[in-house]
Order: sequence, then structure tokens, then C-alpha cells
Amino acid sequence: MVLACSAGEINSTLSGISSAPKLTVVSNDSWTVFMDGIIVNGQNFTGYSQYNVTNQGPTQTLALLDTGTNLARIPSLYANAIYSAVPGAQFDPSLGVYNLPCDTRIDLSFVFGGLAYPVHPIDTVQALPDSKGKVNCFSGFWVSSQGEYLSEDFVLGDSFLRNVYTLYDFGSFISGTTAPFIQLLSTTNVSTADSEFQTLSAQRNASITGKAHSNGGRTGARRSTMFWTVVLSAMGLGLVMVLN
Repeated sequence: MVLACSAGEINSTLSGISSAPKLTVVSNDSWTVFMDGIIVNGQNFTGYSQYNVTNQGPTQTLALLDTGTNLARIPSLYANAIYSAVPGAQFDPSLGVYNLPCDTRIDLSFVFGGLAYPVHPIDTVQALPDSKGKVNCFSGFWVSSQGEYLSEDFVLGDSFLRNVYTLYDFGSFISGTTAPFIQLLSTTNVSTADSEFQTLSAQRNASITGKAHSNGGRTGARRSTMFWTVVLSAMGLGLVMVLN
């Protein structure tokens, strides 16, 4: 993994983030914002927040966008909406995950500020070797236990963040009175994501089993890249970090 930093600039190829909705941070110590819901295979799911904070809409939940979390933790109602209808899916309550067929493809988007941010299907299903060295596939969005998090409904880590370019503006986290905010720009191409899935899944499975995978000369799109910009607005500084 390579970390690249630059000061005071946004990635020129992703400058559209400047006009993205500003999602006001609603926590004093974490990057928690209002989330409008999710869309699973064209169906909307909203509401059922454990919390009721100032300015929270009746169908909104609280989501922490956490660069330090590998996957994601979400309420059981939402995990069931994403995975329970998948043929062959089995929920493991001891781990809080759905065990899934490795060829599972799910059309999933998260909605913030009225905009839908699609998740690449390769990120909705994760894979690890089992005790016999075979591939075991499971949900990329895990079920959080009731009351596991004390200030948010969702903790969205890499499973979601790989699909967006994220700008974090510290605002009053540093000084001043301007509320911190987040902006998101989708980086997942929905028109190619579905066709990429088969190649990416086969490559991932081959890396686990140690068996070489041939894709007929095609090169699968890399899914290990995350982009985010951290803006220290009160200090007049910007820090751009790109992870590969």
C-alpha cells in the first residue's frame, strides 16, 4: 500500500467533488453524518435509527465514515435487506455475517444528501480461505450488535469508502465556528462494474487458493484504491492522501 500526500489541492481528475453536497458532521468527535438510506436491487430501505439528534429527519440514520475500518458494520434490518434474499445465503449469528456463494452479485447503493453512491459488487462480498484452503465468501457489510456503537447506526469502512472520493473538512474540529463536513464523489462506474465482477472475483479466489487465473488477456480493474482529501480549513491548509 502506497501513501501519497500533497498540500492544498484536490485531485484534478476528481474536481467534481467541490460541487457535491456538504454533509454536516453531527458528532463532536467523529466523522458521523446523516444517511438517507440504501437501495438494494432497485428497492429503497430507510429509517429505524436508534438515535434522534438535532435536525435528523424521520427516515435518516447516523453513519460514521471511518477510514480505519476494513469492512463495515450495519444494522441487522439493513443487512437482511441486502443479503437475506440471496439464494444459498446463510446467516452466522456468532460472527454477524452472511455466508454467501462466491458468485453473488448485488446492486447496492448508499444515499447521502439525496444522491446515490453505488458500491461495486466485488465489495459487497468478501473472501477468505477456510481451514481446508478453499474459498469462503461472506458479506462485506457485517451486522452490528444492538447497542454495539454508542453514537451511530452505521460504521462504513473500506467496503463503502473504496467506491467514493471523500473530502473531510475539519472546520471547528481544529478551530473557529464552521461546522466540519464531508463531501463524496462516486468513483464506481455502474456501467462496467457488473461485467468486471466475474474477472475480479476469479482473480481474488485464485489468490486465495494459489491457482493462477487466466482472463483471456483482459486486465481486471483494481479495487484496492481509495482516495480522500482532508481539508484543515481553519488553518488554510489542505492534505490530499491517496492509498493504493
